[in-house]
Amino acid sequence: MAGQAGGLVGGFVLAVSPPGTAWSAASSPPCRRLVRTDRPLRPRRATARYGRAAVRHLSLVGDMLPERPWQRSSPCGHTEGMGWCHYRFRSRWDLDAPPAAVFAALANGDDYPRWWPQVREVWRIDEHSGTARFRSLVPYDLWVIVSEARQDPAEGVLEISLSGDLEGWARWTVTARGTGTRARFDQEVVARKPLLRRLAFPGRPVFRVNHALMMRSGRRGLRSHLAARPAGAPGVASGSSGPRGGNAV
Repeated sequence: MAGQAGGLVGGFVLAVSPPGTAWSAASSPPCRRLVRTDRPLRPRRATARYGRAAVRHLSLVGDMLPERPWQRSSPCGHTEGMGWCHYRFRSRWDLDAPPAAVFAALANGDDYPRWWPQVREVWRIDEHSGTARFRSLVPYDLWVIVSEARQDPAEGVLEISLSGDLEGWARWTVTARGTGTRARFDQEVVARKPLLRRLAFPGRPVFRVNHALMMRSGRRGLRSHLAARPAGAPGVASGSSGPRGGNAV
């Protein structure tokens, strides 16, 4: 391999001597050192560690190296649809209450902390948006800005857009099911919180379980909340201080 610029083995570039370099039996072999290609190369540090010749020839072979998944970006890379920080969720809640009552409860963002333990706080920003703080089993808080995107009682659709620690959208679809109601929750988000992004790959299963536990707790809370409401009670309190449109996580 002496006389070649280098090669790729398992995501490493072989730092090989330039053509014409003479090697004695006592000297180091030309392929002794490996340089990771998934880390930025700092010229001064690389030169001190791998030698000037290796750094110079790495710049020559860089464009010829096959692209590896970890070279394209971080786990939460630019192609968000394929990144580890991209999440899609779907949950279905079957509730023993009429669709109008379920829709009204889900549309009233101000009441969420009263029946959903993981929705810790909600603040109003203006008529159509607010800030919310969530915390489930895993000990971290998620802060999001919730903005109303659609509220259609006739179709049973509540939709919000999200920004902050999570960026994306969430939607409730409320339909009649037998003598009760089915509320389907769909969500697609990208994690923006630095902790979630740093732990994107190893923590992904934990984050999904965390979400599932939160949704299960919310279903139980809403069932109890609806059962405790007096018959004919109004769904959306006047002067509600929270955002409308539903949950964010």
